[in-house]
Amino acid sequence: MDVVFYSQSNVQKVSSLKWLSRVPQTIGMAKKLIQESTEIWTTVEYHLPVYQMWKTKQNYRREEQQ
Repeated sequence: MDVVFYSQSNVQKVSSLKWLSRVPQTIGMAKKLIQESTEIWTTVEYHLPVYQMWKTKQNYRREEQQ
């Protein structure tokens, strides 16, 4: 899903599903994570050499996300 998907109501609607979306940089949590070193994140392995992807666990408005 694209960044437009990422809202409190949408996150709650799909909380029982596995999904992938870019988090808007306007969210404070995202701003903080971008400023941190990626060394504390878990690298996600995939086969697209021009992209980098990591995962981390966070809570967004009482919804745990990974």
